[in-house]
Amino acid sequence: ELYAGGNFDSAGTVVAHYIAKWNGNTWTALGNGMNNYIDALSSFQGNLYAGGGFTMADGNPANYIAKWNGTNWIPLGSGTNASVSNLTANQNFLFAAGTFTNAGGVNVKYIAQWDGNNWYDVGGGINNTYVLGLYADTATNDIYAGAMWTPTVYRWNGVNWYNVCGTMGPPDN
Repeated sequence: ELYAGGNFDSAGTVVAHYIAKWNGNTWTALGNGMNNYIDALSSFQGNLYAGGGFTMADGNPANYIAKWNGTNWIPLGSGTNASVSNLTANQNFLFAAGTFTNAGGVNVKYIAQWDGNNWYDVGGGINNTYVLGLYADTATNDIYAGAMWTPTVYRWNGVNWYNVCGTMGPPDN
């Protein structure tokens, strides 16, 4: 199965608001979809997660991030206070990044982690920048974050942030 998210209202001839599933032959909608675009998709703990500019999933409040359990869209707590543009997962957490500074009532700096029940700060986050890309190294469980406003890539090892390459030092946190 292939999941597609974006800025669309149909997939093939099927009405599908911003997200659809392709089984190799036909498209199907995932519930009633979202009320705005999807920027990121990831799997975590056997479920599909979507992040983007939406505030509703299946007609219910879901601030910028939601989980598809195969039947319904479920919000991740109170979500985030702005758009989610990147998602990646390691064995313990789903990492979300975007323009947000609050995730589930927790103050964060553009990146947060979800354990399946709660939101957490990721080592003070990345200050004064926007995380453009996320990557989970499955061999080490390290998370890599590419910053938009600085030509820098950071690595989170579960305890600290490190500058991998670029002109800036470690994130100001």
